[in-house]
Amino acid sequence: MKAYYVKWVDGYMEPSAIIWADTANQAKGLALSALEATDYTDIRVKRMRWADDMQDMDPNEFTIEELKHGQVYVPDDGNPPVTDEDIPLIRKMDGYPKFYKSILSGELIYDSEAGRYMKKDGDVDND
Repeated sequence: MKAYYVKWVDGYMEPSAIIWADTANQAKGLALSALEATDYTDIRVKRMRWADDMQDMDPNEFTIEELKHGQVYVPDDGNPPVTDEDIPLIRKMDGYPKFYKSILSGELIYDSEAGRYMKKDGDVDND
């Protein structure tokens, strides 16, 4: 299936998602419920060809693919963003959920010189 990046632009916040559908209009329709949007005309759709046919991929591996393709995750607590520089440590920690929890718990700290997260205990083996 074709992958679409859908975003609900309502003037306040802009929730987004990746939706798999046969057409952009189908993706917009599915986005109404996925984003809890109220107006079809406020949904923007953009093709994401790199994600075609990945709807059944393991969520951890899909997160890695998103980071490889320029997606940036911003932790809720104001920490620096998670980028493709963090992929080796995400893999080492068995996936993004554990990695994210480690940011929130303070087990990971951001190394501004390297531009990536590292373990607080000094483990910088992100390679």
